[in-house]
Amino acid sequence: MPKVVNTKRLTISFPASLESELSEILSELKINRSEFFKRVFDNYLINYRKQKLANIAELMKDEYNNTDLTDLISLDGEDFQ
Repeated sequence: MPKVVNTKRLTISFPASLESELSEILSELKINRSEFFKRVFDNYLINYRKQKLANIAELMKDEYNNTDLTDLISLDGEDFQ
């Protein structure tokens, strides 16, 4: 993985009960905590953006079923000058 040039130090808190599980995961993946949380955050952002788009699409579905959008379909392919 390429080294990140611009970084920002953040402090996070999470339950101590997760520390042993986190340590096991870090050991299995052979990565440090920073890399782990970077991956977690990247994955979260991907899923968040997908869900956000899905929500927007859901709000717009009635517009796509609107026959007004297809009224001019008979003109498709004609050259206009």
